[in-house]
Amino acid sequence: MNWSKYTKELLATHEAFRRLQFPSASLFVVLNGPQVLFQARHNEKDFTVSIGLTNEPETLQEEWVRAVEWWNKTASEDDRSAIYQSSFIRTRASALIPALIKKGMYPVIQN
Repeated sequence: MNWSKYTKELLATHEAFRRLQFPSASLFVVLNGPQVLFQARHNEKDFTVSIGLTNEPETLQEEWVRAVEWWNKTASEDDRSAIYQSSFIRTRASALIPALIKKGMYPVIQN
């Protein structure tokens, strides 16, 4: 699929947090005006990743819903891997884990 750069980065960021054992129910996309944010909320703590700025938040929201359905139902492992491997979040994994540890959010403790 031909997703926007924001949608691809949101998918990859969601995948990164899932690989770190965060429950899907604790992962959110937040559109705050033009800001595109990804937020993990777990054990009463929040961690926010800035994805970028968009002039079309409504369009991005609609695309996100379609992309999640595609990711979960239709995307091949190669599709998922290509998006994750080309993402900014993957290249920053070595900084992500210490930041989560500092916030007391990693390792993930399931309740």
